[in-house]
Amino acid sequence: MTSKRHFLAALTLLLAILAGCQAGGSPSEAVEDYLQAVVDGDWIRAVNLSCAAWEEGARAEANSFASIEAWLDGASCSAEGTEGDVQGVGCQGVIMATYGAEDRELKLEGRIYQVILESGEWRMCGYQ
Repeated sequence: MTSKRHFLAALTLLLAILAGCQAGGSPSEAVEDYLQAVVDGDWIRAVNLSCAAWEEGARAEANSFASIEAWLDGASCSAEGTEGDVQGVGCQGVIMATYGAEDRELKLEGRIYQVILESGEWRMCGYQ
């Protein structure tokens, strides 16, 4: 009976470890979360959602929105294709930003976000 318990305990532990090895989210969710952090002016979250090579870019982008009111309008992203280890992600919708009394619209179309799997998570890593 004891060996059966040990076997079940070991099996449970193994399944928990394997579940933790799965990549979190999807490339498109990584970009959507990153864009939300940027428009919120939350540079810490933007950096945490970025690959190591893009951390300074994430900080700069989030800081550029820190002192204004901004929000995503109709934003949705989807995978566009893969080149090596990089997953391309395209987005639709706009970033709305209020400068003084004027609302400005920044279109998300036309930019391909580059997403990589780093430390078991999909992370935004720049764009073209």
